[in-house]
Amino acid sequence: MIIDVIIVAIVLGFAAYGFRDGFISALLAFVGLALGLVASIPLATYVGQQIDDPGWKVAATVGTIAIIGNLGFVVGGVVGSRVRRRMKLRAAQGLDRALGGVLTAAVAAFLCWLLALPLATSQVPAIAAQVKQSVLLPAIDSVIPDQARSAYSAIEQTLQRQGLPDVLNPLDRTQAVDVAPPDPGVASSPGVAAAGPSIVKVLASSGRCERSASGSAFVVSDGHVLTNAHVVAGASAVELVTRSGTVPAAVVYLDDQTDLAMLYAPQLEQTPLQFASSELGPDADVVVAGYPYGGDYTLAAGRIATVGMVSGPNYRQDGTVTREVYALRASVVPGNSGGPLLTPDGTVAGVVFASAADNSEVGYALTVGQLAEALQYADATQPVSSGACYP
Repeated sequence: MIIDVIIVAIVLGFAAYGFRDGFISALLAFVGLALGLVASIPLATYVGQQIDDPGWKVAATVGTIAIIGNLGFVVGGVVGSRVRRRMKLRAAQGLDRALGGVLTAAVAAFLCWLLALPLATSQVPAIAAQVKQSVLLPAIDSVIPDQARSAYSAIEQTLQRQGLPDVLNPLDRTQAVDVAPPDPGVASSPGVAAAGPSIVKVLASSGRCERSASGSAFVVSDGHVLTNAHVVAGASAVELVTRSGTVPAAVVYLDDQTDLAMLYAPQLEQTPLQFASSELGPDADVVVAGYPYGGDYTLAAGRIATVGMVSGPNYRQDGTVTREVYALRASVVPGNSGGPLLTPDGTVAGVVFASAADNSEVGYALTVGQLAEALQYADATQPVSSGACYP
């Protein structure tokens, strides 16, 4: 694997540096590196906000962090070398060298992990696939302490990933979907066409979070629509765009674990959709309905690959959740979040909420069974907090 060859080269190079310059020098160099990484976050955030293309956004953000962090490393190393030159005992210098090699190798492995994680969740499948093919990164990930994982949270926040959350752990490789290609004709069925007016676009904005987001939703009762929590997380204003106009909405239920939110819009007049009476099995025809990239209403044919319980991070990356999920052979992109997974007769089989970072043909939807708690709030009218900002 190319990525593993790069990791080995980096770790060996750092270890050689640490052995040559010693523990004291290496320690101060990494103190400088840590300070550089912290200092890089504001600038990297600014750089990332200037770029719309997801591939270049990742490259520019990670590159900015790496360059400024390296400057801190160099400055710290110079200071450390001056301190080390004052050591007189040969035995002390030998121990200093050995410890320096171990320290730098360990820190190099951590840095590889830290920079690989945002690449593994990149919205560019080719980049994500290369990282997920690594054998070494999952091994490194297994020994990273929880306290160190907070460093990744800072980088992920900097990347401002406003698209689809991860279903699997970032370094887990997506399994191939072993089903036939979708039937394009299913998207033009009369039942699917009839469901269209009840599927709406969600526009969420927040001055506090300095973000705006778009997603999809569908009517589940009079004046109520269901969508994903990550679409409206942190929002101070929510609007629903229907075929007859735009109406304001309020969050009346939000669950970060299942990634579901119920919105109340008293001016909404669209008819509620019906839910499928039974769970779908592998190879079933489905349709992903919604507003990809916040654009026009779009239907994409899909096919169920698997259905089962899946454990992985919640969308905030601060806990693990187990949910019943459909794995789909379908195109799911940002903006589809919260839209319904339709059967050919136009009933709702689930809620679309994620896609595979390393495979553009794989998407995910929550089954109807996962919606039970959220649907208990299909008559709620009291607004609740939209929670912390996301991302």
